[in-house]
Amino acid sequence: MKTPTVLALIVCKVLADSSNIFSEQLYLSNDKRVEIKKQYNTRLPNALAGPEKSMLSSTILSAASGETVYVDGEDLVKGDKTIMTLNDKTTWSDVCKKLNL
Repeated sequence: MKTPTVLALIVCKVLADSSNIFSEQLYLSNDKRVEIKKQYNTRLPNALAGPEKSMLSSTILSAASGETVYVDGEDLVKGDKTIMTLNDKTTWSDVCKKLNL
């Protein structure tokens, strides 16, 4: 059985590779879900975001990094430290680089 960390890292890679703009709420298109499923090699969990169902980006980032990561207003916080100020041009690639994913 695959771990949530493996799935989270795959989601981060897929989103970072396609230069998606980072948002606190994560929606995944059907195309992205198919791409993730191919790499994950098994059924995706029902709780994973879809085109009409969102999830918090922090859920994916925390699982991928192994630490608590969340969005506080315009700040990306890891543990208890602000590590990045987010804006409307911040991409998933920027966030993943900052978290060393």
